[in-house]
Amino acid sequence: MKLLLTIIVLLFSAFSIQTDTRKIVIKYDYILPSKTEEQLEKEIQNVRNIIADEELRERVIALKLLDNKSITFKKKLICDGKRAFYTDEIIDNNSLKIGEYSVFFDVEKEEYLAQSYIFNKPFIVEKEIFKLNWTYLNETKQIGAFKAKKAIAKKDTTFFAEVWYTEDLPPFPIEGLFGLKGGVVEATFAEGQQLKLKNFSTTLSKEDSIEKPTKGKNISEKEYKLLEEQKIKEVNEHAKNSRKN
Repeated sequence: MKLLLTIIVLLFSAFSIQTDTRKIVIKYDYILPSKTEEQLEKEIQNVRNIIADEELRERVIALKLLDNKSITFKKKLICDGKRAFYTDEIIDNNSLKIGEYSVFFDVEKEEYLAQSYIFNKPFIVEKEIFKLNWTYLNETKQIGAFKAKKAIAKKDTTFFAEVWYTEDLPPFPIEGLFGLKGGVVEATFAEGQQLKLKNFSTTLSKEDSIEKPTKGKNISEKEYKLLEEQKIKEVNEHAKNSRKN
């Protein structure tokens, strides 16, 4: 009897280890909505400040108004239960790199690092871990293969996101959704952005790997944002002065 119990325990332990460390690939659509009138007005004012030539300025403004539509990005999460790599599937094709390109998560070490760029210069950004106040509601709906549950996230007292999640997927904090009980199936954020699960798989391609950022200097998220704002301001000032001359 003892031998039988021992075998059962060993089998269960082996299964648990295999389950915890199995790799999963989850694909999402990340949808940026068209800009509001207020957002458009800010962009148009920025164009007026930078471009001195009246004819060129009006052309750029007309293009911004014409091209105001929603944009969909393809994002992918590769995880093994303890670590994960979250990235845009097509972003590496861009010749000019600005902003966050991928995020590495290590839950046990509470390590959240982003591979980011400022005009092609790479940085390893130590991302801020911020606390969200979660309210879990007694609402469910079927989304694909998952029976998803609803939750509302607030940052302090400000609405952050409405989320549909499932405990059948690992709870990695993609898009800043720290502290959620399960994996994200769908989310709608305060400024209208949407994240929608498209599919998941346990079959990995050769390109699917969990990669810790290695390019560039390690800096805090606050330092990175200040540097990015400073560099963009310098570029805008240079463009403005060039147009005057």
